[in-house]
Formats: sequence, structure tokens, C-alpha cells
Amino acid sequence: MTPDRVSRLKQAFARTCDLTGMGVNGVATDFSAIETAIETEKKSYDFYNHQIENSVYDAEREFYRTVASEEREHELLLLDYYEYLSDPAGWFVKKEHPSLDGG
Repeated sequence: MTPDRVSRLKQAFARTCDLTGMGVNGVATDFSAIETAIETEKKSYDFYNHQIENSVYDAEREFYRTVASEEREHELLLLDYYEYLSDPAGWFVKKEHPSLDGG
């Protein structure tokens, strides 16, 4: 995934968090759906990495590397989203590094 695309995805996620606020509480089905999506992304990542090993041509290997990288990025975004739903305040502190010194 290109740095520009990663930046746009992170900005979209941050806007969503801003719109929903800190009071978001996920329900069990939300967490289950995200866990399923994370597992699917992991399986896709593993599949494409396996295809790299079986590739004959350099272009083919590069294609599979690119797709595997995309799948890994999806997994990381879903993990971030899961963490946010689990503990919005903790997620905010971790991501935003707010200063608590009053300065």
C-alpha cells in the first residue's frame, strides 16, 4: 500500500472516530465480526505469501507481494479498530499521546 493511501485510510479512520466520539461501545456481534474479518485477512495474507513461493516470474512474485502487503494493512487497520471499540479512552491516549502536565 502506498504511503499516500495509508495516510488517507488513517485520516478516514480518525474522522470516523471524531464523529462517533469517545462514548462508542461495541457489542458482542461487532467484535465477532471484526475478529472474523481479521482472521480472513490473515488467511489471505498467508495465501498470497504462499503464492510468492510458487511463482515463476518476477512480475508474478511482485504482484503477490503487493497483494499480501495490502492484506496485512487491512489486518492492522481492523486490529486498530477493534482496539478502539474495546477501549476508546485507552486507544486515544495511545494514539494521540496527550500531555497531562498542564502545559
